[in-house]
Amino acid sequence: MTELFRPSDAPVETLVVVGTGHAASALVASLNQHRYQGRVVLVGDEKHPPYNRPPLSKKFLSEDVQPQELYFRSEDQLAKNGVEVRLGVAAVELNPLAHTLKLGSGDVLSYDKLVLATGAGPRGLPRSVDETEGNLNVLRNIADAVRLKAELGRAQSIAIIGAGYVGLEVAASSALLGKRVTVIEAAPRVLARVAGPELAGIVQAAHEAHGVSFRLESMVTRVAQAASGIDVFLADGERVNAGVVLCAIGAVPNVALAEGAGLAVNRGIVTDTRCATSDERIFAIGDCATFPRDGDLVQLESVQNASDQADVVARQLCGLEAEYAPVPWFWSDQYDLRLQSVGFRKGSDGSLLRSKENSHAIWHHRDGRVVALDTINASRDHMMARKLMARGELHLNSLHEVEFDLSRLWAPSGQRLNASERVAP
Repeated sequence: MTELFRPSDAPVETLVVVGTGHAASALVASLNQHRYQGRVVLVGDEKHPPYNRPPLSKKFLSEDVQPQELYFRSEDQLAKNGVEVRLGVAAVELNPLAHTLKLGSGDVLSYDKLVLATGAGPRGLPRSVDETEGNLNVLRNIADAVRLKAELGRAQSIAIIGAGYVGLEVAASSALLGKRVTVIEAAPRVLARVAGPELAGIVQAAHEAHGVSFRLESMVTRVAQAASGIDVFLADGERVNAGVVLCAIGAVPNVALAEGAGLAVNRGIVTDTRCATSDERIFAIGDCATFPRDGDLVQLESVQNASDQADVVARQLCGLEAEYAPVPWFWSDQYDLRLQSVGFRKGSDGSLLRSKENSHAIWHHRDGRVVALDTINASRDHMMARKLMARGELHLNSLHEVEFDLSRLWAPSGQRLNASERVAP
């Protein structure tokens, strides 16, 4: 990364970025790409510079990976590239009228523009659950992952509360380490919030083939220390004992700083299609933000969302026009399965599954139009669908006409392909 461009004869604008996750790192990279002309100050309450978080539930747990290997850039590299770094200090008060940000150290930063990339924190168990005598792990940052890895190294078993992507990734990592794994989920199936039932069934079967046990439609009522390990009590009277317990039931956007400043908050920090908040000098990106789509406010927890929103803000700060209209995509690696999804499955009125050996594609459609695609070990279909959906609508009839060979749809406008023709993506 080259140094941020700064003309010598222009007034220097100060941009303060709060957060050190993927969104903040992508923002710094995009500012450099678009030749931002101001001063950049990066503030984070963790001692680590921005780092790659998806491996925390996968390779970091199952392989010999050190925290430093996850850094996008070291603190020294950021400083050499013109970014002023304030790590290990929390932002405690935002004053939009005075354009200031107070830090936990007592320092006060003045800004011309500010970006909130505060991410999300782990969702806790309901207040009705008695966990006063338990020892629950969560997994959102490096410190959480270091603790979980150490405990897994001493334990023979793990109970995971929550069957979303993070919970199942940890389940796969733990099973590959030879641990006894039990997954507890309140919903009737795994991945209930993020994927369709067809994909969920394939994924659950893969976990069960690796020895993972599931307790579906099960509510946790109590977590307590036992003579050996930790007991997790369920509403039906069952007790699950494990050496380690992980709570992985989702995340809550970090909005306290924005709320205290009087910014609009609805689940996340409310933004418009430019990622701007209710204060025109302040933007919000990544897991902490919600944005408008089809008359609703949407919050996405994904690397793609963080990166794309960061680029939209960077372009505007560099005087370029940009708006955020995503075709969202997600991925997860579990065992030898590569799970990839694109689009918004919510509101679909039907699904179509096409499988070949260990490769699966599930097309979700509404009114004859494809709205989402879930794939397992079908990366080519996923990549082509992303391109086609970004270019325009993808119709179910078109897929049938080309016998689901997406390369035949990727042609110049107006050019019709013969059945034998193929166009590379």
